[in-house]
Amino acid sequence: MAAPPPEPVPVEHSPAYLLRHRSKTEAADLSIVRAKQEEPFTGNAVEWAVRRLDASLDEAELDPPPGAKAIIDVARGPFGTATVQGVTAAARVTVKVGTTALKAAAPVGKWVVQQSFKAALGVLSSSGANRRQNK
Repeated sequence: MAAPPPEPVPVEHSPAYLLRHRSKTEAADLSIVRAKQEEPFTGNAVEWAVRRLDASLDEAELDPPPGAKAIIDVARGPFGTATVQGVTAAARVTVKVGTTALKAAAPVGKWVVQQSFKAALGVLSSSGANRRQNK
């Protein structure tokens, strides 16, 4: 006796997968999103506002404005990739220069603190000596 085959597992795709694999069901998806947006107020204002915001973002992800599509296409293209690499390299150089500057400035800062401390002690000791002489 053979066992019956297992039941198929229902698949729930992630939002990222759905965005990559848009299909002709976008209109149905948009109607679901719009239905979410029109949910009635249940008494919890924060929860209602978060759900409305989430639904608005879902709609923007499913049907982004033309300007946003153009920006995404440029960012994902060769120019955008090169720009990101350039900015990353510039940030690394900035961090290295900043670290080097801090290391170079540390002895100077230490010397300034020492001299300030010595000057403060000198002022305190001289004022104490002046008080003793005036008594």
